[in-house]
Amino acid sequence: MLISVHWTADSLMARKHDNNVARYGTPRVPVFGGDGGDPRPQRGAARDHGGGRQLSAERLAALEQALRWRNTLRTPTTGMLSGWLDDMEKQVQMLAMPALRPDQIAQQQDKNEMLQQSIAGHKPLVDKLVKTGEALARLCGEEDAAKVQDVVEADCERYNALKAELRTRQQALEQALQESSQFADKLEGMLRALAGTHDQLARAEPVSAHPPKIQDQIEENNALIEDLEKRTEAYNAVCNAPLRTLWDDVQKATSDRGHSLDSALEIARKFWQQLDALMLTLAELQDTLAAQPPPAAQPRAIQAQQVALQEIRHEIDHTKPEVEKVRKTGSHLMSLCGEPDKPEVKKHMEDLDSAWDNVTALYARREENLIDAMEKAMEFHDTLQNLQEFLDTAEDKFSRMGALGSDIDAVKRQISQLASFKQEVDPHMVKVEALNSKISMKWTDVLIKAGFQPKELEVYGEAYNPTMPSYG
Repeated sequence: MLISVHWTADSLMARKHDNNVARYGTPRVPVFGGDGGDPRPQRGAARDHGGGRQLSAERLAALEQALRWRNTLRTPTTGMLSGWLDDMEKQVQMLAMPALRPDQIAQQQDKNEMLQQSIAGHKPLVDKLVKTGEALARLCGEEDAAKVQDVVEADCERYNALKAELRTRQQALEQALQESSQFADKLEGMLRALAGTHDQLARAEPVSAHPPKIQDQIEENNALIEDLEKRTEAYNAVCNAPLRTLWDDVQKATSDRGHSLDSALEIARKFWQQLDALMLTLAELQDTLAAQPPPAAQPRAIQAQQVALQEIRHEIDHTKPEVEKVRKTGSHLMSLCGEPDKPEVKKHMEDLDSAWDNVTALYARREENLIDAMEKAMEFHDTLQNLQEFLDTAEDKFSRMGALGSDIDAVKRQISQLASFKQEVDPHMVKVEALNSKISMKWTDVLIKAGFQPKELEVYGEAYNPTMPSYG
């Protein structure tokens, strides 16, 4: 019954796919090519340089983390586990067959219990080895991850084999004692066995929040129930009041723990499945919002962007009940699992809240930007339309002024008309300058939203000015 082996293998294999996606799925920043007259190569290179720094920093952090986990695997504590397994295997091999005399059997039981206590005392080291190997495997390539998994599985197999061997020997010693003893000796042996089982239940590790680990705990509890069933006949033969009380306590403890583990397993599976699916959905929503193009300049185009944003809003609204569902399931799991795993569940719920807040904040910012862009675009185009209507009228009026006069009086009249015309046109120059200013601000805003820094715009200003679009 290689419980920990299954847990380790399932955990590592389940995360290996995610590890590959994380390693190979990172998008690369494209490097644009072109001639020296186009500012886009310099712009793309600037972005690639920043992206390269980010990728380098991420890889350095991953390497440092992998080194820490590797050093953890090589610490004296984990190295001691291998030496302890070697020593325990030698001691178990040297154990003699059950004796014939009750006093000798009692000595063998003492030795067996001492070894079982050593097994239980080293359980935290095994758990640490499993978690460390799992974390290191997520950071390695497939070949190295498989090697790490083999190392962890080998130690888990040895540990579980020792535990099973000592449990079988304990049952054999109890049977031998019952066959060789008088009533008093049988009663003492039964009390001793039940007291040991009771202490083992009292020292049982808290209910985990992870399905593979809960299955491990369920199998251990089922093994205790099986031991009790094997003692039923002996219990009926020596039953008395003190023994009956202890028997009932142990039966109730194993039954209660079994129900708790079954409930925790169901809720834990539900929580982790819901959480993984929901975090993927939120990541896709966040990527979709982040990939939206900057607000357009034309009202009709902005309106199309608002329609696209409403479609994203529908997806967010559809996701909100799932967020509440996972929160509720997580709270339920925290009420069922032991204290050691509660901080981890709480951390994942906080990560979920953070991801949800990021999505809603990105949506609110996008919505606000589009509303602001629509207001400015409408104001701009209204001003532009009014100016164009005035210019059409002014041009028509100017064209009707005719050719220059041939006498002084005619020229004076035309000068007077031109001065009047100028007084009518000059106030509209303010609107023209305002439009030019808005065009410049709009163009700068588009470039900044596209990822450029203000300093970059100053450097490339001369290259961008000739390429400004005409908003007329």
